[in-house]
Amino acid sequence: MKKCPYCAEEIKDEAIKCKHCGEMLETKKPEPESWKDIIEDENTENKASSDGGKGPGCLGLFFLIVILMVIGSNISSWLDTTELDPEEAKENQQLEAERMTHPEKFIEKGALSPYDRKNYPKFYRKFGSKRMKQIEKLRKKAAIAALRSGKCDRVELSELSTKATRKNLKFFIDCVNGERLFVTGKELSKKNPKLVAASELALPETVARERCEQLIKSKVTFPSSVDIHWFSGTIVQTNKRLGNVTVNMNFDAKNAFGAKLPYMAICIFTPDGTEKIQIIRR
Repeated sequence: MKKCPYCAEEIKDEAIKCKHCGEMLETKKPEPESWKDIIEDENTENKASSDGGKGPGCLGLFFLIVILMVIGSNISSWLDTTELDPEEAKENQQLEAERMTHPEKFIEKGALSPYDRKNYPKFYRKFGSKRMKQIEKLRKKAAIAALRSGKCDRVELSELSTKATRKNLKFFIDCVNGERLFVTGKELSKKNPKLVAASELALPETVARERCEQLIKSKVTFPSSVDIHWFSGTIVQTNKRLGNVTVNMNFDAKNAFGAKLPYMAICIFTPDGTEKIQIIRR
């Protein structure tokens, strides 16, 4: 047994993904499970600032990597949204119908690995054996509700949130399509439970564009000189799993000496209202 570096819960030595918090143990950063503060912890580690003209440094390099990822994702999204031929459309309709009638077929192997006392002693101490049996049933119910919601293609994980209490159970469901859905135990007791997706809490992309422009003008020396490249230099991307919206915006603006220079702004907006901006020279 070993401890998860993100939530400190005990997990198996060979585990590559934590069953408590849903984190990949090799590459990802910690993600809070509660949809009310989905990315609060993440953003405390990635503080961005603007200098209007200095080189990117280490933080700038990070943002450049983000840009490349966003561009690649946009290309992938464009390919995914190309018009389907009639046969593909029919196949998708059949899959959707099957998800509604036989959702168990769309739950990945290992998505509902049982919580045993040996590997999850803290859960058993916190909730007790009787409550844990109920939780196991609710995990499956949450997975099925996610598939029937139309927001999840296949369930990758259905887990109890570490922020759950005996009276207020909370679950999160990770889907293969990148969505993370949240639902409470109380909601699962209803005939048609409502699940909330992290992406639904994200700032609308049109608003994010406008807000990024405002942030740029608040940082440069001469706001009236800002010339945004709206069509050829602006990319907006929403992270479904976190609900973050990233805006990459090219613009020109005068520096302190009155020379008009090319810049790039990277704005990040989180569901909790946090705003970050980094400006680097192009």
